Amino acid sequence: MFHESSWLFPSHLIQFVNHQVVVHILYAELFFPIDTLFQVCILSNILKHVTFEIVEGQRVRIDSIRFDGVQVFTSDELNGEFQKNAGLLISRGYYVQKDIDATAEIVVDWIKSKGYLSAKLVSVNSEFSDDKKSVRTTIYVVEGDQTLVKDVQIRGATVFQSNTIQDELRLKVGDPLNLFSLSEGLESLKQNYR
Repeated sequence: MFHESSWLFPSHLIQFVNHQVVVHILYAELFFPIDTLFQVCILSNILKHVTFEIVEGQRVRIDSIRFDGVQVFTSDELNGEFQKNAGLLISRGYYVQKDIDATAEIVVDWIKSKGYLSAKLVSVNSEFSDDKKSVRTTIYVVEGDQTLVKDVQIRGATVFQSNTIQDELRLKVGDPLNLFSLSEGLESLKQNYR
């Protein structure tokens, strides 16, 4: 694949044009191999014309994504949540490390919403094939203990009934405590009092 782009830069900015920056940006998107050339033409003392020629290698394909370290949820369950929240490139089977990391964090938030408040992402390990054309990714997650709602007591409420407030807060005895839902409920309750 071949791309060519041209930009005009004031001469004081030309010092920031760097082959390594371009390579780093493309490496973050994982094209292998990456070859860049740039050509500088002096148009005047103030203006320079810079042309970049970028040859992108083949994108890295995702061979597999699996979850490890989990005890309550299955790897398939978490992979389903991962795929549901994955960005366009990942859903098309292309590897982008920053997107995998971000999606893994979304899965951890989903686990927390199930009452596992201390759930955390331990690590994301990617193992590339010898030819760098595919990758197997393992996401290590620890759920921790589940927190359940044992009791709900509403005191001092005069404008709304206790059960209305409890419903607004989305708290039910015996259900997992979902701090995200509780926070949304608190904001909604504040809106009702305004």
